Amino acid sequence: MQMAIKVWDQNPPEDRGDWDQVVDLVLDIDQDGSLLLDSPPGGEPHQVTVDPGRYRVEVCGRGFVALGWPGSTEPRDTWRIRLWPATSTTDDLPPRKLWTETDTTTSNADPAEAGPESTPASASRTTPHDPALSPDDDFAIWGGKPPTAELLAAGSMAPNLCLLDRALAEAIAFSSPDTQRSIARWAARTAIERADLSTTQWVQDGLNALEEHVALPAPFDGLFNARQRVETDSALRRLRARAKPALRNQQLARQVFAVSSLTSAGADDPARAALDATYYAVVDDENTQVLLGEIRSKFLPR
Repeated sequence: MQMAIKVWDQNPPEDRGDWDQVVDLVLDIDQDGSLLLDSPPGGEPHQVTVDPGRYRVEVCGRGFVALGWPGSTEPRDTWRIRLWPATSTTDDLPPRKLWTETDTTTSNADPAEAGPESTPASASRTTPHDPALSPDDDFAIWGGKPPTAELLAAGSMAPNLCLLDRALAEAIAFSSPDTQRSIARWAARTAIERADLSTTQWVQDGLNALEEHVALPAPFDGLFNARQRVETDSALRRLRARAKPALRNQQLARQVFAVSSLTSAGADDPARAALDATYYAVVDDENTQVLLGEIRSKFLPR
């Protein structure tokens, strides 16, 4: 997709009205001076050189055709990231502008907007701040109604799971920590099995640690590390190479989501572990609703 990265030395001109979605945040660029952009199902992350410092960041997108996934094999959404020196706190950030599938004012994406600075990427992986939604925000990302305190506290992929099944997401968030841990382990095991990764030793090591309730070993110490291991593992590359060309990306996507589920299951917060591991386990599966139904029947009896 088209993405422009633009760094300003002062506040840039205001043009929120030209975009369907706008999210603001505050970001610290470390001394290595790099902004890393990456998105599943994989591929090489793209590194953009940015001077170290604290920045106000504005992420804008438009040209959407579906909510939560591309909605097309050739999506025409366009993105822009603008950075400038942060002179305000996170409390001063404007409310998010969020696109919904019912919007009728979607702009036609202009590929030229990205210009010569464009880079094929989708979302920053170095954004440590995610301000809580205010009552004035658009709650479309939470399934159409305000999030509960439990969902809001869990954060991360909770909104994405709400789009798949809001009632189930709420039930998971309200369940006991022990139940949440059980759901997280089940989701991770299921995702690994369905991705045919059960016989991959480093993956099995992660599963064993999860079952033993100990810290997950590398590369499950971070989503990026786990996803990168999938992409660079020579045995998995050979496995994908033997698949039909049309299925290779699908196979990679399933493997990436599976290790993401396992990594998420090891989160310190049991609610986040359960919600995130469940989302990654079911989102890229043709039997999403069947898997969600299994979680309901196994762990959340009425």
